[in-house]
Amino acid sequence: MDNPADLINVVISELIKHHYELPGFYTLDRLVRRVRYLVNQKIFNLVISQLDNEYIQRLDDLLDSHPAVSRSPYNDLKQLPKRPTRNSMRSQLTALKIPFEIY
Repeated sequence: MDNPADLINVVISELIKHHYELPGFYTLDRLVRRVRYLVNQKIFNLVISQLDNEYIQRLDDLLDSHPAVSRSPYNDLKQLPKRPTRNSMRSQLTALKIPFEIY
Protein backbone atom coordinates (compact mmCIF):
# COMPACT_ATOMS: atom_id res chain seq x y z
CA MET A 1 0.00 0.00 0.00
CA ASP A 2 1.65 3.20 -1.19
CA ASN A 3 -1.15 5.56 -2.19
CA PRO A 4 -1.36 8.43 0.35
CA ALA A 5 -5.16 8.47 0.25
CA ASP A 6 -5.26 4.75 1.11
CA LEU A 7 -2.78 5.26 3.93
CA ILE A 8 -4.83 8.13 5.37
CA ASN A 9 -7.94 5.94 5.25
CA VAL A 10 -6.14 3.19 7.17
CA VAL A 11 -4.93 5.68 9.78
CA ILE A 12 -8.45 7.06 10.21
CA SER A 13 -9.90 3.55 10.52
CA GLU A 14 -7.33 2.60 13.17
CA LEU A 15 -7.88 5.81 15.13
CA ILE A 16 -11.65 5.25 15.10
CA LYS A 17 -11.22 1.59 16.05
CA HIS A 18 -9.17 2.56 19.12
CA HIS A 19 -11.53 5.47 20.01
CA TYR A 20 -8.92 8.19 19.49
CA GLU A 21 -9.84 11.73 18.57
CA LEU A 22 -9.20 12.39 14.91
CA PRO A 23 -6.54 15.00 14.17
CA GLY A 24 -6.92 17.51 11.36
CA PHE A 25 -6.45 16.38 7.79
CA TYR A 26 -3.24 18.40 7.40
CA THR A 27 -1.73 16.59 10.40
CA LEU A 28 -2.70 13.19 8.94
CA ASP A 29 -1.33 14.19 5.54
CA ARG A 30 2.02 15.26 7.04
CA LEU A 31 2.20 12.03 9.07
CA VAL A 32 1.48 9.85 6.04
CA ARG A 33 4.01 11.71 3.87
CA ARG A 34 6.67 11.30 6.55
CA VAL A 35 6.03 7.59 7.11
CA ARG A 36 5.85 6.97 3.36
CA TYR A 37 9.18 8.74 2.91
CA LEU A 38 10.84 6.70 5.67
CA VAL A 39 9.54 3.38 4.33
CA ASN A 40 10.60 4.23 0.77
CA GLN A 41 14.06 5.24 2.00
CA LYS A 42 14.45 1.91 3.81
CA ILE A 43 13.45 0.02 0.67
CA PHE A 44 15.80 2.13 -1.45
CA ASN A 45 18.70 1.61 0.97
CA LEU A 46 18.05 -2.14 1.07
CA VAL A 47 18.12 -2.37 -2.73
CA ILE A 48 21.16 -0.12 -3.13
CA SER A 49 23.11 -2.04 -0.49
CA GLN A 50 22.78 -5.19 -2.58
CA LEU A 51 24.21 -3.61 -5.74
CA ASP A 52 27.89 -3.46 -6.58
CA ASN A 53 29.58 -0.13 -7.30
CA GLU A 54 29.85 -0.75 -11.04
CA TYR A 55 26.09 -1.26 -11.36
CA ILE A 56 25.37 1.82 -9.23
CA GLN A 57 27.62 3.84 -11.54
CA ARG A 58 25.75 2.51 -14.59
CA LEU A 59 22.46 3.64 -13.02
CA ASP A 60 23.91 7.06 -12.23
CA ASP A 61 25.16 7.39 -15.81
CA LEU A 62 21.59 6.94 -17.08
CA LEU A 63 20.66 10.27 -15.48
CA ASP A 64 23.54 12.31 -16.92
CA SER A 65 22.16 14.46 -19.71
CA HIS A 66 24.33 15.19 -22.70
CA PRO A 67 24.61 18.91 -23.53
CA ALA A 68 24.42 18.40 -27.30
CA VAL A 69 21.01 16.74 -27.20
CA SER A 70 19.86 17.80 -23.70
CA ARG A 71 18.55 14.31 -23.11
CA SER A 72 19.76 11.60 -20.81
CA PRO A 73 20.12 7.93 -21.70
CA TYR A 74 17.19 7.37 -19.33
CA ASN A 75 14.95 9.29 -21.76
CA ASP A 76 15.93 6.85 -24.50
CA LEU A 77 15.33 3.91 -22.18
CA LYS A 78 11.74 5.09 -21.57
CA GLN A 79 10.87 5.06 -25.26
CA LEU A 80 8.17 2.58 -26.17
CA PRO A 81 9.48 -0.37 -28.18
CA LYS A 82 8.62 -0.77 -31.84
CA ARG A 83 7.04 -3.87 -33.33
CA PRO A 84 8.89 -7.02 -32.19
CA THR A 85 10.70 -7.71 -35.42
CA ARG A 86 14.23 -9.06 -35.49
CA ASN A 87 15.70 -5.78 -36.73
CA SER A 88 13.86 -3.57 -34.24
CA MET A 89 14.78 -5.87 -31.36
CA ARG A 90 18.41 -5.91 -32.50
CA SER A 91 18.52 -2.11 -32.66
CA GLN A 92 16.85 -1.86 -29.25
CA LEU A 93 19.39 -4.25 -27.71
CA THR A 94 22.24 -2.38 -29.37
CA ALA A 95 20.92 0.95 -28.05
CA LEU A 96 20.71 -0.53 -24.55
CA LYS A 97 24.19 -2.02 -24.97
CA ILE A 98 22.94 -5.53 -24.26
CA PRO A 99 24.86 -8.32 -26.00
CA PHE A 100 22.79 -10.60 -28.20
CA GLU A 101 23.32 -13.69 -30.26
CA ILE A 102 21.52 -14.67 -33.41
CA TYR A 103 20.75 -18.33 -33.81
